[in-house]
Amino acid sequence: MDLKEAEGLAWELIEQFLSAERGRPWQFRFTRSIRALGVCNYLRRYIGLSKPYTELNPRAVAEETIRHEIAHVLAGPGVGHGPTWQKRAVEVGASPVARCRISDLVQPPRNWMLLCPRCRAVTPCYRRQRRRASCSVCGGKKFDPAYELLQLSREDFAADAAELATIAGPNPTPGQPEQLSLWPAGRFGTITETLKGS
Repeated sequence: MDLKEAEGLAWELIEQFLSAERGRPWQFRFTRSIRALGVCNYLRRYIGLSKPYTELNPRAVAEETIRHEIAHVLAGPGVGHGPTWQKRAVEVGASPVARCRISDLVQPPRNWMLLCPRCRAVTPCYRRQRRRASCSVCGGKKFDPAYELLQLSREDFAADAAELATIAGPNPTPGQPEQLSLWPAGRFGTITETLKGS
């Protein structure tokens, strides 16, 4: 859906259902969220709509999300998705269901890949990770620098994926540290550079 159209729809629905609310007027804004389609912030008095999901999905998804968040405003803080919220959701024309199935929606692209140097398991991520992480298959639940994950942009991963198979050979068995010398600790280079040991 077009973002300007979504913003116009949001303001129209806010005016329709929240104009009688006391206090400061409610605002609308887009969020960068990739975990939630919408948000209702009582403290700052705004309703937010996920920009990534709005751009990729049809109008019906945005409208349902805005109505869902308006129902939260009308139900009040601390109510959650209980009977009071469900009643308000029906009043504003939203489905009285707590959450939609995000898997049914068009997903934003995941721009980062975490790659295990040992078992070569790949985990896609939406954002670059701020903290170092290690493979839970090879190194267990606690961080282990010997099994530190490489963080690659989607472009770097795609460019090096073909060469990865020819350099690394068959997939090694997880948990065998003798081959980890190929992976310098703390380095976040490309797969190819790391596998060649440069």
